[in-house]
Amino acid sequence: MGLSVQTDVSAMNIVRNMKIHENNMNSNLEQLSSGYKINSAADDAAGLAISEKLKGQLTGLEQAELNVQDAVSLLQTAEGGMNTVHNILNRMVELTTKASNGIYDSTVDREAIQSELNSLNEEINRISNSVNFNNKKLLDGSFNSIQFQIGSEESDTLFVTIGSINIKALGLDAIDVSSPEKALESLQIVKDAINSVSKERANVGVTQNRLEYTLSNLEETYANLSEANSRIRDVDYAKVMMEYTKNQLLHQVSVTMLSHRMSNAQNILQLFR
Repeated sequence: MGLSVQTDVSAMNIVRNMKIHENNMNSNLEQLSSGYKINSAADDAAGLAISEKLKGQLTGLEQAELNVQDAVSLLQTAEGGMNTVHNILNRMVELTTKASNGIYDSTVDREAIQSELNSLNEEINRISNSVNFNNKKLLDGSFNSIQFQIGSEESDTLFVTIGSINIKALGLDAIDVSSPEKALESLQIVKDAINSVSKERANVGVTQNRLEYTLSNLEETYANLSEANSRIRDVDYAKVMMEYTKNQLLHQVSVTMLSHRMSNAQNILQLFR
């Protein structure tokens, strides 16, 4: 190749390669500093699109986990109220069984038993009206087909209903122990009420168990999708450091070659001596 001053193609190629290596070094540094190998669509357009879709799904799953945890807490609150009602009903069984005994013919004795039963009924009503979660009453019959979002998809819903736990719904407002015969009838009413509360409590327990499995599945899905997103988006520090070292070396070589090429250009001056 002849010696030329106006157009030095060799120097141009060296400068072009030097810029390429410098841009690669800058890209490597951006990845190392951010922790991501995809920092813009230019890095990997397809990978970015997949990653953003996965991030949206992960965000939904994360909130769904919180929703399920809230639902479990709600059901535990309702179950706690039912447990107290069960304890009260067991005391009512004791009182109505006592009143069924014919030896308690004294009006004073039966009035005392009736008074305690009435007080227990009032407490059941108070519990029914007061047990709530985030100001939403749970045991008064208003908790009907309440929707829980338990996943990141529109179809991932669960509808929960909790029956009324008050004396009218349980039939306890008909309790009368003014005679042994009526006390026996009241005893059966209380036993039926226990069965009704047990049924509602069982439904709550079944739903809670289901939500526990749902939560476990959400956590596993979240971990798997996070791993998949990491493979697409996160930087491999060992690999990028290796590329950075290579690009840095090539850049230094380019600088050396450009310096060498510029020194060769001095040969042109020798022609004028």
